[in-house]
Amino acid sequence: MRSFVLWIIILGSTVLALLFGITWSSRLNLEYNEEGRYFDTNALVTYDQAALLVYGALTLLFTLIGIGGYIYTAKSFNNLIKEVKL
Repeated sequence: MRSFVLWIIILGSTVLALLFGITWSSRLNLEYNEEGRYFDTNALVTYDQAALLVYGALTLLFTLIGIGGYIYTAKSFNNLIKEVKL
């Protein structure tokens, strides 16, 4: 059961890392004005350049959670296999 929960956490954090990473990379290429804002005339939305730091940090955070969870699960699985063989 614990392994199942860990895999759900790994999958969720990977999906969130992808979503925040795609958002970060798409907003990275926008041409911001001197106030750090970009106005999208099609959607009538203003994007703030300060959000790039937040999206980048969230991408890094969820990537590290996913990698850490995967490593922890892999080590637990290897230890379980060693116990079964003994």
